[in-house]
Amino acid sequence: MHDLVHDLALSVVGSHEVTILKSSEMKNDMSQIRRLRLIMEGKPQEEESDVLKNATRLRTILFEERGFVFPGALNNKRLRVVHQMDVTAVSIPKTISSTLKFKHMRYLDLSYSNLEDIHAVPIHQLYNLQTLSLYGSKNVQNILNGIGSLINLRYLNLSCSDATVLPDSVTTLTSLKSLNIYNCEGITVLPTNIGHLQSLSFLGISFTKISELPDSVCLLYNLREFYFNRCSQLKALPRDFGALTQLRLLDLFRTEITELPESLTSSICKLERVFLWGNCKFPGDI
Repeated sequence: MHDLVHDLALSVVGSHEVTILKSSEMKNDMSQIRRLRLIMEGKPQEEESDVLKNATRLRTILFEERGFVFPGALNNKRLRVVHQMDVTAVSIPKTISSTLKFKHMRYLDLSYSNLEDIHAVPIHQLYNLQTLSLYGSKNVQNILNGIGSLINLRYLNLSCSDATVLPDSVTTLTSLKSLNIYNCEGITVLPTNIGHLQSLSFLGISFTKISELPDSVCLLYNLREFYFNRCSQLKALPRDFGALTQLRLLDLFRTEITELPESLTSSICKLERVFLWGNCKFPGDI
């Protein structure tokens, strides 16, 4: 049955839709490939990576294992997806600062990358980008400082990166649905106007040193998942926290919160699960 489904899929998408190559096979003709799954065999030579510059129809690159070198000479403006299929590091040459002009890019995964030598302007010009992952990356602040230009961004993952500040420009990303800064120890505050992110449904700030939530967080009426457990310096919730009517889980594990605001016991609050911690008091009308 598996073989039959595989054959059916190939007959639908065509012979050039999905191609699996090892790095040693990158000298093949790649001019007609649209979706490429690249299996690395150690770190490739630069000339091998530059073979991709002839893949003018390429839309998706999925790569495995360590050693992928982002091709600085890639002329393809149709590329939409760059994704790592393993916990690896992508190497980005300095030349990408002048050649990264993928105006149709929708998904960019630069997890575990060192962005020290990368000019941020080309990334800020990916106006159609919807997903950006900088998980575990270093020197990400330069990219964050101008991120407000990515007006179509929906998912931003900064988890475990060395980010130190969420700039105010983040609050202009009105299409953003998910913001994750899990384990970003350098971030100590959220933007004052974070409530402008009206489309936000997921916010993760666990394992950060944030000590106070801005009052505007109570304006995130579409927020369904808000993780701040293990924020060891967080001492209180905003008074109107109960206005988050879509929120179903409240987890205070490893926080310093000792009292819940009265708004959490109002009729509009729809919490289903509450995990208290330490000396946190029950509300009188729980």
